[in-house]
Amino acid sequence: MDLHTLLITLIDRLLTLKDTISEPAQIAHINNVKRILFTLLDQVVEQDLDTNSRDYQNALQVLAEAKAAAEGAVQNIQQAAAAIDKAVSAAKAVDKVVQLFVRYLA
Repeated sequence: MDLHTLLITLIDRLLTLKDTISEPAQIAHINNVKRILFTLLDQVVEQDLDTNSRDYQNALQVLAEAKAAAEGAVQNIQQAAAAIDKAVSAAKAVDKVVQLFVRYLA
């Protein structure tokens, strides 16, 4: 899979997870992460990325792990916090590739 597909899948899994939880803080956190992931997705679509770079390959791996964690959390709500943390890690890994937020925060 590529970054585009994995990002869309992760966002979808987070939305499914959000529908299964009732904790307001977790719902807010998912909404914030979702916004960041959509912004990063836009950059992935617009940029010509080096798919062979170490950062790109790492982002693929971290996204896949975050997707799996979100899928697991849908089945076991006790894993929701860990899944959200994995999604944050995935967002950071993708940002290393697209260099969006790093440029503004440097």
